[in-house]
Amino acid sequence: MSDGAAALTLSEREGRLLAVEPDCERCGGEGTLTVERPVDPIYAHLPRAAGATQTYQTPCECAAARTLARRVTSARLPYLGPAVGFERFAEQQALAAHPELAALTAQAVQTAQAFVETLGAVAPPPERLFPVADFPPGLVIVGGPMAGKTRLLCAVGLAAARAGQRVRYLPWEALARLWTAPETLNFDPVSFRGLLLVDDLDP
Repeated sequence: MSDGAAALTLSEREGRLLAVEPDCERCGGEGTLTVERPVDPIYAHLPRAAGATQTYQTPCECAAARTLARRVTSARLPYLGPAVGFERFAEQQALAAHPELAALTAQAVQTAQAFVETLGAVAPPPERLFPVADFPPGLVIVGGPMAGKTRLLCAVGLAAARAGQRVRYLPWEALARLWTAPETLNFDPVSFRGLLLVDDLDP
């Protein structure tokens, strides 16, 4: 499936959302190009500098899309079907049989979108352990069973990744091991510099 907002192709692997890195004939998937140019004029006085060239690496046109794909994949968002992102909720609202429910859903989505807009690509420095003015304190999504909490949480994560934010999804069951069995975690949520999505906080 393709997420048309930024030419991002999404797939599924082992129950998680996978962003496919673009095929690129120019760089062969490396993300950089080797460019050759004449030697810088400041070295013209050196022996054999006349007519010589030098090579350097420059980002390929696909580099931005490749970085985004890796950012989305590293978020480890659960795969919830072919429809992802906030667009999914717009489709649901159009098909909703109850206008009141559609209005509540729209309000929740707008709040989530506003939260992502405040994030941008900002991440707090590692020495800051508490919310500060340039980093929002967070967003809590509540609702009954099957209300779409996880889907909205993942839409937030996908949109934040698009905005340049590092994102990581973590179910509460896994996060709880930080206190009970920290050696089983291959991820440190305390030092993570980015947006941490904690799911299944229901008692």
